[in-house]
Amino acid sequence: MSKRIPVADLKAGHLYRVEARNFEIAVFDGNRAYTGIRHKFGNVYLGIEFDYEIEGAPYGTCTPVEDLGPFPVSLDDKDALFDALVEVE
Repeated sequence: MSKRIPVADLKAGHLYRVEARNFEIAVFDGNRAYTGIRHKFGNVYLGIEFDYEIEGAPYGTCTPVEDLGPFPVSLDDKDALFDALVEVE
């Protein structure tokens, strides 16, 4: 496992390279969750995973390891978020 970014250094709306169950790139919501693109049984959709340090096991499954900078799309606009994350994936 790579060295994680401390919770105190996380920024809402930033894109992170993460070590998670279902994706490798995700946007942090500023609270406790990351949204990324999930692939399952041929389907592609937005998935959410919780920060390991905040939630702990077994619910925390996501660890940020690299800040890729501000993400220009709001987490509230799910369609635009999906399209933008597919492009950077």
